[in-house]
Formats: sequence, C-alpha cells, structure tokens
Amino acid sequence: MPAMTVIPEQILIELIDGIKVELYFGKAEDILDNFEKGFQLVYMDPPFCTGKDFYFDVGNRRILAYSDFRDKKKWLEWLKGIAARVREKLCSSGWFYLHVDQRVAHYAKIVLDEVFGEDNFVNEIIWCYETGGVPRVGFPRKHDNIFAYAKSLSCVFFKRQYVKKYLKHRMCRKGVEEYYDPKVKQWYRYKICPDWWDDIDVIRASSKERVGFFTQKPTALLKRIILSSSKKGDIIGDFTMGSGTTAVTSLELGRSFVGVDRSPVSIFVTLKRILKKVSKANIYKFLIFLENKWLVVVNFEINDNCVLLKLKNSEEIVLSI
Repeated sequence: MPAMTVIPEQILIELIDGIKVELYFGKAEDILDNFEKGFQLVYMDPPFCTGKDFYFDVGNRRILAYSDFRDKKKWLEWLKGIAARVREKLCSSGWFYLHVDQRVAHYAKIVLDEVFGEDNFVNEIIWCYETGGVPRVGFPRKHDNIFAYAKSLSCVFFKRQYVKKYLKHRMCRKGVEEYYDPKVKQWYRYKICPDWWDDIDVIRASSKERVGFFTQKPTALLKRIILSSSKKGDIIGDFTMGSGTTAVTSLELGRSFVGVDRSPVSIFVTLKRILKKVSKANIYKFLIFLENKWLVVVNFEINDNCVLLKLKNSEEIVLSI
C-alpha cells in the first residue's frame, strides 16, 4: 500500500442532494481565474502579515502549516489582486468577508474600498473574545476585524440574525417573548444582531471542535456569516482555507463549497473534517486529481495521521502529512 506524500491537486465530493465540495491545492492567485462566476459568499481569513510561522499539532508532532508574510507592501499587493479576482467571481447578490486584525485592518480597508467601491462597504464587524495575555504597555488586544462588502449594494442578499440579550429581571412586555436560560439562571429575549460580536468564543485547548490548527476559527462565527449572507444551495468560497471551518460549516448548512489553500496541511485537515461530517451513504461521487488524471474513490478510512482512500481499480492511496 503506497503512501502518497503529495496532496492531490484537486478533490471533488458530490453528495446525493447535489451539494458539492471542491478543494484545490495551490496558490489562490494562480487558481481563481479558472473558476466560473456564481459565488454568493466568499469568506477569507488570510495570514495577518505577522511575519511568523504557524503550526499544526498531530499526535506528538508539530508540523509547519504555513509561513506568514513578512513584508506589508507585498501582503497588500497580494490582497488587492485576490480581492479583484473575488469580486469578478461573485454573483450580483454576493458578499465578500475579509477577516483580519489590528496589524493590517486599516490598510486592508483602503484596498477593499478601491476594489469594491466605498459605497459597497457594509460593515466592520468586531469579534470580541477573552484570551490570556496582557501587554506590558497598552490595553489588551482582544478583538478581530471582519470587513463585509457587497458586490452591489442595490441587489445584495441579506437575512437578519438574532442574538440573546440577557435581562437583569423579567420585563414581561406585551408582545415581546422572553425565555429562561437554566444554565445561567437568567431571562433573555432576542435582539437583532449588531456589528459587535461578543457572544462567540475562540477555539480553546478544551474545545470539542479543535483540530490542532493554530489559527482555527469557530464554526459559530462562520455559521452567523453564512446564514446572513447566503441561502441553501448557494456556493461558498474560501481561498485561504486554513483549518477548513468554512467548508464544514457550509456543508452543515446545505451550501456547496469551493476551497483553496497552498498548505498541504490545510488540504489534509479540511478533507478529514469533511469526511467526518458526511455519511458515506450520502456521497454520490468522490474524485481526486493526481498526476494529470482523475481517480475514483469508492471507500475511505480516517485515522489520526492519515486518510486511506480506496480506489475503483482496487488500489489504495494514503494521504498523510
């Protein structure tokens, strides 16, 4: 049973309900031009130009997942090129969400205003969280910035989301439903979700959804974005795919997904998460593109360090990192 050390260039999984997953191994700037138009939502959580290396923990090993940009000018040039390609691929009602932090947020906003137009800027979402670490000087930095742009504000799709608002005591207002939360022993009601998100926790060491990817984002964060800006059956894109959270959340919500990443770790981790999410009985088609040919996968097994793919010609391939 040969162990394959090269990740497939493409992976295609089609479910019996028509939902598709496409994964591409490579640089987004080299692949995006090949895509058809029609993305309803593209979310990207790219490297933040930290100049650092980021890792993936698997068993007792720590593997390099990716190296971040070290030159801000090059990062901004990369962002402008990617954003322009994304805009071309969005459908008329589509959205682009860019997830960054204080290191590049203000620079990124200027670039995106230029690409999408200032009039199509909709929100700067502030995602607040509690983590360890306090700087010697200044206030602790405990938030990320998520910029939301419409392809065209005149015809963009948006569905309001609602969040819990806890009450000091029960209000009993006429026509306003109130609910009791036994976990915190408080009454609450629902309010329209603002652009300040402090109710979604980061991935912690004890988080059940943690996969070992250092920059993994929670599914709750992507769920809110996807539900607000797309419908079932729409196509969601993530071209700095990372840990695969956008992919598995899209599947969970009945959306098709197209993902790109230049890190083999990202492709491996995302594929594992997808295969754990879907039932084998629901897979209509499973193909991988390797060495200039498509191979049909008829069965698979998932282990901690590898994914075993059983092919139609009775051969077996091990995907590992």
